[in-house]
Amino acid sequence: RARVRAALTWSAEKRAASGDFGELSPSDLWSTIGDLREELKDSDGSRAAWKKAAELLTAKVKTGLERSAQLERAYAVWKSGDTAGAEAIYQKLQKAYPDEFTFFHSHASMLNKEKRWDEAFALAQKSVARSYGDNKLRAVLLQAKILAAKSDRDQALTLLQTTIRDTKT
Repeated sequence: RARVRAALTWSAEKRAASGDFGELSPSDLWSTIGDLREELKDSDGSRAAWKKAAELLTAKVKTGLERSAQLERAYAVWKSGDTAGAEAIYQKLQKAYPDEFTFFHSHASMLNKEKRWDEAFALAQKSVARSYGDNKLRAVLLQAKILAAKSDRDQALTLLQTTIRDTKT
């Protein structure tokens, strides 16, 4: 598997260097390289690729409030190693779209992976309050994951069971 990943990484980097992105956007190709480098345990190479993706996504953003592009950008900025930069993007979007589940959920997911569980849980609660349908299930699942990470598995299980019980089909 490692040889396959290494070959894929080499191939993707060769394409990126040639400027031949095929059907992918340049930022998508660099994001893929970042993922592949991470799987190869090359954290410096991964961060460098994600930084390139973040730069390309930053250039793509016009007003600073394009939701999809900014979500991609925040993730790339975080994966490049700039957690504070990603947080600033999420906070700007949360302020611009205070009723939107997505930005609170993505920010909470990042903080969960950073093991900043209390902050992550507070944002996850906000995402639950702004969600419905399958987004609500995703938001509650994130809350449960955070609780489990904080060693509160009983509360996590209760939260999931209550949500499933109360969900109307």
